[in-house]
Amino acid sequence: MNIEIDRQQGEALVDLVERRLGNISTEIRHTDSARLRQDLRNERELLRGLRTVLTPVAA
Repeated sequence: MNIEIDRQQGEALVDLVERRLGNISTEIRHTDSARLRQDLRNERELLRGLRTVLTPVAA
């Protein structure tokens, strides 16, 4: 899928992804459920990939 966003939108998306990444490690540590912990780890990897794709747009 391709979408077009301007620099300001790219910066906003990177900021949102960075904030979520900052919170997700704490959630992983405080989660008792192994399944939820794995889901959060999967989400973290997805967000890291998204950040990589978005960073050139925001630069």
